[in-house]
Amino acid sequence: DSWVIDGNYKGFYQERRLEEADRIIFMNFNRFSCFFRAFSRFRQYRGKVRESAAKGCYEKFDAEFARWILFESRTPERRRAYREMCQKYRDKTVIIKNQRELSAFTENPRRFLRI
Repeated sequence: DSWVIDGNYKGFYQERRLEEADRIIFMNFNRFSCFFRAFSRFRQYRGKVRESAAKGCYEKFDAEFARWILFESRTPERRRAYREMCQKYRDKTVIIKNQRELSAFTENPRRFLRI
């Protein structure tokens, strides 16, 4: 009856999933915050599988992942696509830009509804 999808998976029925979603939460943290958080997670869980990760999915951090965080995930084309998604689904999209907003959202998600 309910599900959560984490990630952007554009080639995996993204349009259908966006249409059918009740809520879209766009975590739009800056690239350096994302880099720091990913590296901190790696240091904490190096060689381990986090509880929130799939079985056998060991925490890793390499040059390819760092490059993706800092550059490839932030191309002008990707930023444009995210802007268009947020505009098209503005009535059910929540944009969270930093930890303060994330904490406020998890404390009271209804406050972020646009009714």
